[in-house]
Formats: sequence, structure tokens, C-alpha cells
Amino acid sequence: MRSGGKVNERIHSRSGKTPRLEGYLRLIREHLQGGRPDDASTNMRKSIEYILSQYIRENPQYAAPDLFRQLENLSSILPRETVDTFHKIRLNGNTIGAHDNDQNGPAVRAAREQLPGR
Repeated sequence: MRSGGKVNERIHSRSGKTPRLEGYLRLIREHLQGGRPDDASTNMRKSIEYILSQYIRENPQYAAPDLFRQLENLSSILPRETVDTFHKIRLNGNTIGAHDNDQNGPAVRAAREQLPGR
């Protein structure tokens, strides 16, 4: 039996007390409302990393050397669909906006156009 309810309760109870997470969520909302989905994707990844780091700090048995493996470790307590969604956000955060600057911007923008759903 999965204990995802406990995970959700713990994350929810902390979100109201975590200025850093609240800041990420505010930025995500602002970016989406402002028509800047690339910036929103980057902040979604940051928020997931933050949530995972906080949870793993209290539950070190789920620790792993990278975000991909941490998410996989949590698949024993989270629904597979949730883990898959987190992976998609992680990948988008890697690809979109993470390396978009004056020097490599055109190449990154061209690669973004190849992503599904674009």
C-alpha cells in the first residue's frame, strides 16, 4: 500500500511555511500569466528539486546521487503518474530556458521548437 497521502500531507503542511517554495510558486504563476512558459518551466523544476530535497532531508532512505534517481526512489510511495509528471517537468526545466542566453540562445530556441507539444 502506498503512503502517498502522508507525503502529500507533509508537503502541503510545509508549503505554507516555506518562503522559498512560495516564491517559486508565485514566479510560476506570474510567468504563466505573463506568457513566459519557458521561465515557468525552469521554476517548476526548481520547486520540485526543493520539495524533494526537503522530503529527503527527513527521509534519507530515498536519497540518491541525482534528481532522476531520487524520483525513481519515490515511485514506491508516489503514484507512477506523479513520478512521470515530475520527470517531464525535470526534463523541460533542463531543456527550456536553462541554458538560453546570448551565446547559445538561437540553438536552444531551435531545439525547443522540436519538443513535443510546441
